[in-house]
Amino acid sequence: MGIKQSVCLPAYKTDLERGELFKTIQTMGFAAVEIWARDEDFDQICDLANANGLVLCSMMGHGSIPEGLNNPDNHNRIEDELKESIDIAAARKVPGLICFSGNRREGLPSDESIDICAEGLARITPYAEEKGINLNVELLNSKIDHPGYECDNTAWGLELVKKSGSPRVKLLYDIYHMQIM
Repeated sequence: MGIKQSVCLPAYKTDLERGELFKTIQTMGFAAVEIWARDEDFDQICDLANANGLVLCSMMGHGSIPEGLNNPDNHNRIEDELKESIDIAAARKVPGLICFSGNRREGLPSDESIDICAEGLARITPYAEEKGINLNVELLNSKIDHPGYECDNTAWGLELVKKSGSPRVKLLYDIYHMQIM
């Protein structure tokens, strides 16, 4: 199995017109592009990816990196946001949505935080399974870019994936972030 690499559009700075950029990304051998938030250019990005033989592989499924799944007060909001994102992803053939643990909560042990995240994911995983969409919990560094972020190491993330019990919950292993950790 070969590695299929993608270009993260928000991190890629260029003067190329977007159509030319997508053509260049495909010519270089990349299989996909990733976005973070859906904005007014979302439909254009989907259409350009498709026209150039690329997959829009991933986008944020819910808002707020620091206010994530590890706080049960966020579960209703995140469930609603993920349901909407799952519908959009299924319609536009985006296979994965990025999900976030949130920042550490003072006094909350790591194992309890994992359980809370798993409970939050359990509310939406049946719908993700039905629609064929992956929920990719992202590992981020907590040293530089996202101080306080909880899912900042592989062991924590893998335990959450395991506890989720769903084949649609995956770990988004971001090499940039993990090499910092």
